[in-house]
Amino acid sequence: MNLPHGVTEVSLWARLHDAQIVSIQSNLLECTVTLRLESDQLLEFHKLSPDMQFLLRLEGVQSARVVYHAVWPGEFSVPAGAAREEEARLIAEYQSKCREESVSWNELERTVTTECNQVIDIADASLVTSTDNSVALRISGLLNYASYRELFLRAERLTLKDTILPISPHIKPRNWRKVSRHHASSKFDKP
Repeated sequence: MNLPHGVTEVSLWARLHDAQIVSIQSNLLECTVTLRLESDQLLEFHKLSPDMQFLLRLEGVQSARVVYHAVWPGEFSVPAGAAREEEARLIAEYQSKCREESVSWNELERTVTTECNQVIDIADASLVTSTDNSVALRISGLLNYASYRELFLRAERLTLKDTILPISPHIKPRNWRKVSRHHASSKFDKP
């Protein structure tokens, strides 16, 4: 992410790794994006209802981008018995040959659905907040267990909600909780 001076970046890996984005809804007129997430590990750890989902709602969305990493078509292998350092060097060299390509945000929204198990398994995430509490969110993971995607969202604010009831675009939840840099390490932290 291109970050301005004076911002705070918080890794969300401990809170979101192994979670899944099961749907994405955006509204251009209202400038919102809502990500619906499921996380078995958070539900088990905090002894929450297995039907609970987490909603990340970005308001005042200024940017929503998604990139795909096109795999370099050349040969690649790590020799048997290679030291970890050598393996890491070879993998980094191979990954540097991959290319980022733009993907349509609307296409991503249509693709991510639990109906056909087309979800994004979150591998990493980070949240950046500025002094005015605007946010930038980066989430990376595997779409349909096969292709790597990175989502970049910039908005005026981010709110978090947990829900058991199905939420449709026509229902306006009343208990959205604003997430600021002080709340980024909330109850979803692991001990």
